[in-house]
Amino acid sequence: MFSGDSTAIGMKPMTASLFRRHAVTVGLVLALVPALPALAHPKLVSATPAADATATPTAKLDLSFSEAMVPAMTSVTLAHMMGKMAHPIAGTLRFAPDNRSLALMLARPLPAGTYSVEWKSVGADTHKVSGKYQFSIR
Repeated sequence: MFSGDSTAIGMKPMTASLFRRHAVTVGLVLALVPALPALAHPKLVSATPAADATATPTAKLDLSFSEAMVPAMTSVTLAHMMGKMAHPIAGTLRFAPDNRSLALMLARPLPAGTYSVEWKSVGADTHKVSGKYQFSIR
């Protein structure tokens, strides 16, 4: 019964042809399964002005993310840093149609100084994400 003969225990031997078919099917399924995006959290992929950059006066901040964000659960806070004091600057958020990019529109161009940007959001995958960075205007 343990002689290595599968027919001794009532099983039919698998033919090479059947084995190849199963191997090809499994290989195709694995090749067609997309990478699992649910394992990754949305990330800030670019910002203008960029982190630690020195930029010219602008009346708009652009943030782009790796995944769609939920507009109703997204906030961006911009503050003019004067010493240790942060003076918030009001703006209006505008989202791109795909919700992966947003712009903070300001009433007027930013004067020279150092600025802090803090963003919080929930990705379309329901993961909470946040981040902050600084930039300067010359």
